Amino acid sequence: MFALNCMEDHVHMLLYIPARLSVAYVINILKGSSSHEIKAISPGFSWQMGYGVTTLRRSDLPIVQKYIQNQEHHHQTESIEKSLEISFV
Repeated sequence: MFALNCMEDHVHMLLYIPARLSVAYVINILKGSSSHEIKAISPGFSWQMGYGVTTLRRSDLPIVQKYIQNQEHHHQTESIEKSLEISFV
């Protein structure tokens, strides 16, 4: 995992998924294990259905890392990069 930032209603993660693993499998593992931990603190917690995924070039890693690390600022100033704020319901 290169970057992680949790907002009130969504999470941004920048991670490497090896080609031998499907995105659906990795998301299932991440949602399942984190849900178990979070429900110990907040019993009513549940993840929304679906997820958004995008790919990027290795050279874009620093740019996307910085974007994720500054989520609070982007949401406060509405300087959101639409292509990095994918939402599926």
